[in-house]
Amino acid sequence: MRHFALALTFAIGLIATGPGQARADAALTPAQTKAVEHIIHDYLVAHPEVLMEAIAAAENKDKAKEAARAEQTIHDRHAEIYDDPDGEIGGNPKGDVTIVEFFDYRCPYCKEVQPSLDAFLKQDGKVRIVYKEFPILGPASVFGFPGFNVCVICVPIRVASVRGRARR
Repeated sequence: MRHFALALTFAIGLIATGPGQARADAALTPAQTKAVEHIIHDYLVAHPEVLMEAIAAAENKDKAKEAARAEQTIHDRHAEIYDDPDGEIGGNPKGDVTIVEFFDYRCPYCKEVQPSLDAFLKQDGKVRIVYKEFPILGPASVFGFPGFNVCVICVPIRVASVRGRARR
C-alpha cells in the first residue's frame, strides 16, 4: 500500500510540475486525469492484494458500525429487553448475569439447544434468563406449539449480558 501511495504522489507531482506549472489548487486537465488513472490502474493490476486489503477494511468498518448500532439499540431499549414485567423469566430470578433469549416456537435450533441450556443452568445457579418471543418463521410461529410455554435459544439471534457478573 505504501508503494501505491508513493507512486501516486510521484505521478501527481510530475503532472503538477510539468509544462505550464499547474497551480496546486487547479484541477487536473483531462490528459493529466487520464495519466493518473492509468498509473492507478497499472498499480492495481500489478498488486491486486491492495484491493483485497481495501475490501477487508471496508467490511471491518461496516461490521464495527453495525456492532455499535446494535449496542446502542440494546442500551436504548434496556428496560424493554431486560425488565419487561410481562416477560417469562427462567433460571435464578435474582441472578447476577442475565441472558436474553429471543426464540421462535417453531425454530429447530431453539429446541436443539435445550439440553445445553439446561446443563448450563445447573452448572451456574447465578444466571437469570429472560425469554422473548421472536416469531421469525411465519404466522404459525405467533401461536406456538401446544404444550410449550417457553422454548429456548435461537443461536443466531442471541443476546447475552455477561459484562460483569453484577449487570442486570
